[in-house]
Amino acid sequence: MANINYEIASTTEQPALGTPSLNTLLYVGGPTVAVIVAVSLLLYVVGRSQNSLLKTLMSGLRKLDDDRSN
Repeated sequence: MANINYEIASTTEQPALGTPSLNTLLYVGGPTVAVIVAVSLLLYVVGRSQNSLLKTLMSGLRKLDDDRSN
């Protein structure tokens, strides 16, 4: 009986050493992108609310100043 060695051919090429695979990029990058988007959205909302709060405060101070000068 002949001794036959079967090699299983890999359908996916192995990436070069040190280059992350697509799965690794998605696994690490997905949550990272989600956190970046969430933080920037939070900062945007906080900035807008502070801006409107500042406008309200300034208009109130102007009104007080006008009342005091009259």
